[in-house]
Amino acid sequence: PSPFSKKWRRIPPAHSRLMNAVVQAINSPARIPAAPPFKFDLSESAARENFKVLQAHNMDLDHIIRTSPFSPMSYGSEFKEVSVLEPIFNLHPNWAKMKVILENGSTFPLEDISEQDRLGDIQGAIAKGNHKSASNENEQILTDKMDAEVSRGWTIPLLRSHITKLPHALIAPLGLTNQATINDKGEVVYKHRVTHDLSFKGAASGTSVNSRVIDDDLPTLQYGHMHSRQINYIVACRRHFPKLRILLRKDDFKSAYRRQHLNASTAMQCIMQVVKDGLVFLLIAIRLTFGGKVCPHEWCALAEPICDLANDLLENEMWDPFVLQAPAFDMIPPTDILPPSVPFASAQEQVVNVPLHRYGKCDEFLDDIVTTGVDHDDETRLRLMGAAPLAIFTVSRDTHADEPITRDDMITKDKMLAEGALAEIKIILGWKYDTRRLLISLPKHKHIAWSRQIQAAIKARATSFKE
Repeated sequence: PSPFSKKWRRIPPAHSRLMNAVVQAINSPARIPAAPPFKFDLSESAARENFKVLQAHNMDLDHIIRTSPFSPMSYGSEFKEVSVLEPIFNLHPNWAKMKVILENGSTFPLEDISEQDRLGDIQGAIAKGNHKSASNENEQILTDKMDAEVSRGWTIPLLRSHITKLPHALIAPLGLTNQATINDKGEVVYKHRVTHDLSFKGAASGTSVNSRVIDDDLPTLQYGHMHSRQINYIVACRRHFPKLRILLRKDDFKSAYRRQHLNASTAMQCIMQVVKDGLVFLLIAIRLTFGGKVCPHEWCALAEPICDLANDLLENEMWDPFVLQAPAFDMIPPTDILPPSVPFASAQEQVVNVPLHRYGKCDEFLDDIVTTGVDHDDETRLRLMGAAPLAIFTVSRDTHADEPITRDDMITKDKMLAEGALAEIKIILGWKYDTRRLLISLPKHKHIAWSRQIQAAIKARATSFKE
């Protein structure tokens, strides 16, 4: 009998069908992307050429995408083909949604507005321009950032004068937020982040893309309770294994939202505008943007099955982690464990019985996959290190040597080098988890910065709402 039979919820080893499908996906011939029909350059000449392409196809962007040779514009081009992924995911409850996204891009479920209101909203958006945060002295910052997005093939540039010829088009303003980050010295550093305000209400319709979303048609999200799941799982592991290490690691999807295409019908309602060299350009967003209410739901329809594949790999006795590894596996730093002198904290009883897994589990929060498990032996550690990278590698399209547009691998390599090691102490969603002492605390740099801010406010006896 298994030594874990009393402590673990044993998951029966998956049939060889899963591992066969994974191996076949990994070994499937890489799709070779062609140059897209549009010019991804923020220039007047490129914008005019792009408009000619649309004119030649009766302004039917969806037709252009579907009939052009496979390229970075093609729906699902960041992932392997549906026929390759279907044997892996066809039993997953999200597969139907996942398949639609890969074949057709993401379509926002929206209530319609009248043509009169739409045209009025366009005129109002042109008159307004972008938000003040992205104007005046910050206009060049916005231009540079959007220029980079165009060059990556994430938006199609046109001229603003083309807007009246685009069917069903709508414009939403861009803004720049000062996102506060803290460096390793505890200093608060601000960086600009572009937001696409799809909640901005049109001048004529009095509504926005986000307010028109039909909530009942959105898939359910799971990521919002990840801290709760992590905490309960770690405590359950400690209760059953009071003197064994509990290890954590993280993997990060590189440019997660930009991996997922928008359907042409939705892309036309997610248009942006930006000024460069005195010209006003329109940018048709063909990938998920930051600011769409639907975007977390659409992204997680893909990310959650990928995380579940990692969990299936962890428990699959037919996966040999010593042999089958993602290329990025070699970048994972050595395991970081605390010295024996650090005591193991005792876990209290839990209200619910949390199921444990022999080789640990993975959880997902948007672009992060967090892996957690008890340190039993070498094989366990290899599984904890390799499951999530292998799952991501299995589903993502291989990067070709002659990509027509610069494309990164789906795993964020710099973060893997910085955060990918198995460890008893790991920063997860901004908080420092210590699984040896069962503590969650502020990372040192945040503690320093927040303490300084609090002391400054106390000393000044007043502070601004923003501060």
